[in-house]
Amino acid sequence: MTTKKKKAYRRRHSVDPAAELFKIFIPEFASQRLLIPPAYVNKFKRTFSERVILKDVNGKRWQVNVEKTLKGTFFGDGWQKFVGDHDIKIGEFLVFTYAGCFTFMVNIFGVDGCKRMDFDAAQEDVDKVIKVE
Repeated sequence: MTTKKKKAYRRRHSVDPAAELFKIFIPEFASQRLLIPPAYVNKFKRTFSERVILKDVNGKRWQVNVEKTLKGTFFGDGWQKFVGDHDIKIGEFLVFTYAGCFTFMVNIFGVDGCKRMDFDAAQEDVDKVIKVE
């Protein structure tokens, strides 16, 4: 690999500590897809490809497509599953931190202001099967 290619690779895969964004979850605007702020997209274009990985505090990963339209850049297919698996509710605060290699760490804060850590209970509710005798 040439020096020029190595530098370009490092630029694409290095982590900028300012590459964070937050969103307040409002289902009417974010349950199907999530608009990524245009200022973030303009400043950190290199953090996006056609698909990114969202990683929660437990290390679980979700592949999410990035959709670019005339209305903006969105987390699209895969976003709905992330929302459902975490049972994200109106008013919760999400912080996305770019971790390199097209991966974002996502911290979710409840409306009580505390970081949410346990998502297995929400998933167990979805997975329960009620038996009728």
